[in-house]
Order: sequence, then C-alpha cells, then structure tokens
Amino acid sequence: MNIILVEDNPVTSMSLSLFFKDNEFNVLDDLSYAEDVLKSVSENKPDLLVLDIMLKGEKSGLDIAEELRETANEIPILFVSALTDDGSLQRMKNISNSAYVTKPYDYEKLIDTIRELEP
Repeated sequence: MNIILVEDNPVTSMSLSLFFKDNEFNVLDDLSYAEDVLKSVSENKPDLLVLDIMLKGEKSGLDIAEELRETANEIPILFVSALTDDGSLQRMKNISNSAYVTKPYDYEKLIDTIRELEP
C-alpha cells in the first residue's frame, strides 16, 4: 500500500514512517503543511492519506481533507490526531471514506484501522 503521510511533528513523523516501512507500506511522501497535500496526492496517487489535523501553515488537516473530497473521494483518509473535541470529531465523521485514530495511538489499532480502509 502506498501512503502519503502528513504530520508536522518531526518525531511523530519519523516514528510513523519507520512503523509503516516495517509493516511493508510504502511512504510516497512525508509532508508537514496542509497546503502541499493536494499537489502530492495528484502527483503520487496514493492508496491512503494519513493526515494529522493540526499542521503547519494556514489550513488544518480537516480543511485539506474537505477540499480533497471535492476532487478525489476514492482515496481513503486516516486521521491521526490528539484532538477529541466534539467539533473536530464531527467534522472527521462527515468526511466520506475516512477513519480516525487518536494520539497516542496503539500501533495494532492503527494497522487494523488501515486494513478497514483498504478497498
């Protein structure tokens, strides 16, 4: 499975990248800014977008996911976030073909959730 990882915390990003590689996932791109996501998705055609909500830049992961759904509904989105407020959870739930795992996450649950999103 080919993944684009969008996480602004360098330690978390490195940890997730290594975890994905150890589990035979291919990380096509590792981004920190929401503004870079649409271009990377267009160029790389991932099987999954792993997306933090709080990112560097003007937009959040939720903003970019909503924009992405206007052009690419077929790409599953896995939100990974520490945010558990009702507003954020509701916005995540309203984005089709998506799931979320809250931080700190259990790696087994992370893999199980990814498997649920696979076509």
